[in-house]
Amino acid sequence: MPYVLSPIIKETLEPMWGEGQIYEKINIFKINEKMLPPVNYDQHNFKPHSMTHIETPAHTEINGRNLGYYLKNHQSFFFGPTTVLKLDGDNFKEIGNNLFHWQISKDELSNKISNYKNKIHGKILIAPSIYQIDKFGFHSNNYAFSLSEDAANMIIEVENFHLLGTSWKSLDYNPGRPERPIHKTIFKKALTMENLDLLNVPEGNYFMCNYPIPVEKSSEALVAPILFTKDEIFNTSI
Repeated sequence: MPYVLSPIIKETLEPMWGEGQIYEKINIFKINEKMLPPVNYDQHNFKPHSMTHIETPAHTEINGRNLGYYLKNHQSFFFGPTTVLKLDGDNFKEIGNNLFHWQISKDELSNKISNYKNKIHGKILIAPSIYQIDKFGFHSNNYAFSLSEDAANMIIEVENFHLLGTSWKSLDYNPGRPERPIHKTIFKKALTMENLDLLNVPEGNYFMCNYPIPVEKSSEALVAPILFTKDEIFNTSI
């Protein structure tokens, strides 16, 4: 079976960034014998940053390119060969108030990438092998997981690198400060995805379809990425 990397969206989802209710369903039409049209039809309001989403440079840069640019010029960012990296061990360090942070070092990332030699792909998804999840299936807020600046500078040198995804809610962990250094580095070469459900995905190479809801001028959009194994791609009858 393919791996779907987005937990199910529910009205009870809790905000990760203090933005209030993040999904709201409002009924527009309901089937009624005496009324037209005879359909059930709802309005859906989303705040994507507390769900699985894709981000463009416009998210953190005043004049950054938005989703419309990539939909027009770089559609290959949204499908293709993908490498999933799972970091072993438990390197979450307690930093107080039931908060933990695993900052991936350059050496940790280099050792993991070196296992692939020349087989690592330009789309890279990264997560701990084991991590805490909340009741909705998302990587828990209080277990931050991010690249160090040295690791970020290294990963953008991977050949053809153009997408980085993470299980946690952000690429950066910089509480109380406006700087987003990891976003800034990654956006030099790539788009990003956050809040990916990677807990039960084995490390390895896949084919991914990660096409976002195509909202032209948005800085981010909801996405439900799907990973397929090589066998699933080549053993399918059409």
